Amino acid sequence: MDIWEKEEDFIPDIVIYDYPDIMDDPNFKEERPKQNAIWKGLRGVSQKKNEPLVIAVTQADADSYTKNTLKVGNFSEDKRKYAHVTAFYGMNQDPSGREKELGILRVNELVIREGEFNSNHQIHILQNLKRGRPFITSYW
Repeated sequence: MDIWEKEEDFIPDIVIYDYPDIMDDPNFKEERPKQNAIWKGLRGVSQKKNEPLVIAVTQADADSYTKNTLKVGNFSEDKRKYAHVTAFYGMNQDPSGREKELGILRVNELVIREGEFNSNHQIHILQNLKRGRPFITSYW
């Protein structure tokens, strides 16, 4: 990003990382310290001089396949990743597949750095992915 800014005067407003858990940090051999360093680094990107919105996606554990709503304990590796994020949300659909068929995605609060949060608070998003419509409307 520094090179883009210097050479092309490009400064992103949003930076999206697709599954940073598979990133590597050669300074660490053990997985837990490596994950902590990666997520700490992502936080550092958001705190640079231009403060872009940083979005990162992580994978839930195997137990999440049987859950109706994700909780903080459904995410693997190092719990310290929660310490580095401003907010952490779960993306939910019922295990039976009914919500997927209906085009309903539920997003719940898992961690919010500033303010109160409750993992039972969910936003329902109606979508039609077959027609390329990830968002039609939403409601609480």
